[in-house]
Amino acid sequence: MSLRSQLLLVSLLLVSLPWAGCEYLREMESTLREGQGMAASASVRAIAAALRDREDLLYPPPLRGRTAADTGQDWYLPPARRALISDGYADDWREQPQLVALDALPPGVEVRAATWGARLFLLFSIADATPLYSRPGARPGANGDRVSLLCQDARGLQQRYLIAPEAPGYLRAQRADNSPDQLADRIRGAWREGSGAWTLELQMPLVAHCPRLAFSSSDATPAGDVQRHDSRSRYAGATPWLVYRVAALDRWLAAFSEPGRRIVVYDRQGWPVGGNASSGQDGGNSQGAAGNSVGAHVDAAALAAA
Repeated sequence: MSLRSQLLLVSLLLVSLPWAGCEYLREMESTLREGQGMAASASVRAIAAALRDREDLLYPPPLRGRTAADTGQDWYLPPARRALISDGYADDWREQPQLVALDALPPGVEVRAATWGARLFLLFSIADATPLYSRPGARPGANGDRVSLLCQDARGLQQRYLIAPEAPGYLRAQRADNSPDQLADRIRGAWREGSGAWTLELQMPLVAHCPRLAFSSSDATPAGDVQRHDSRSRYAGATPWLVYRVAALDRWLAAFSEPGRRIVVYDRQGWPVGGNASSGQDGGNSQGAAGNSVGAHVDAAALAAA
């Protein structure tokens, strides 16, 4: 073989080495990805099988899991990205999503919600050029601006709580019938006046006897007129379920956690209700896994492991 042919053969061999190396790395990457996918799928199946008998972890109360899948009847409460202070100021709410889409609320009405630990936080911002406060002895129809919370338990029994401030500052709720109530004493917050609007910030415990919640606001005018908004108008008169991440489920999933693996559990309606992700990472509705996640739909839940 001539020297020229030998040099050409050596050159071709040298040129082919990087290509062969790239092909080898590509095959290795594909094999590793396939192995990771199989491991993730196995984890999903194991968690799903274990959760089939733990409906209480997915649905507090379990009755919500037995209702028809309709995300339009749910209020998903995302976990707060940091601790909230119920002082009537909205500064610490800038990162929190809205509870209801703007197009579902009348102009000038804004509502936000989030959870922190075992508590629900609500922020109401109502445009109002003439704020009026509650006055003892005034006729009920025009007795100041107010917000009403309607709690409904799993049996359908309802209880209404009023927040009717007599002045700006800190306050607590009271039952509509003025009877003593432990939950009313634990619904507290602050009412503040702003430029052409008032703000009400509330916190209340996430309790088993209030799994469904609606609100209404009343804007009274000096002339005696009252403008009312009821959130149930968005839900055809129904009181929506409160959906949020369940701390007990997060603790239960800790046994399946591995370094570098993110686990998210979705309920039947597609809401993320537990996992080992940090607060705020899984705040939206999803009907399955996204990105590199591996998902499976089972009787108990839809899960994603990444």
